[in-house]
Amino acid sequence: MPSSSDRGIVREPLVRGRMPELDSLRGFAILLVLFLHGFAYIVDPASFTGLQRDFMAATSYGWTGVNLFFVLSGFLITGILLDSKGRPDYYRRF
Repeated sequence: MPSSSDRGIVREPLVRGRMPELDSLRGFAILLVLFLHGFAYIVDPASFTGLQRDFMAATSYGWTGVNLFFVLSGFLITGILLDSKGRPDYYRRF
C-alpha cells in the first residue's frame, strides 16, 4: 500500500527516451576533448602571453571531458537497470 506521501504522484522513469539536457553535457564534453587534442598537445602554451596563454592553459583540462562521458554512461546504465528492475526481461533489456 502506498504511503500518504506517494498518493497522487506520477513518477517518470529515471531515463527517458530523449534527454536533451544530457545532449548539452555531451556537447560540452566533446568540446573539451577536441580543445585538448587540438591545442594543448600541439602548441606550447609558454610561447603565448595574456589571454592566449590563459586559453591554452584552459584547454589542458580537456581530459575531464572523457571523465564526463564515463559519468554520463554510468548514469544511463544505472537508470535503465533501476527502471526495469521488476520486469521479467530485466537482463535481456539491459
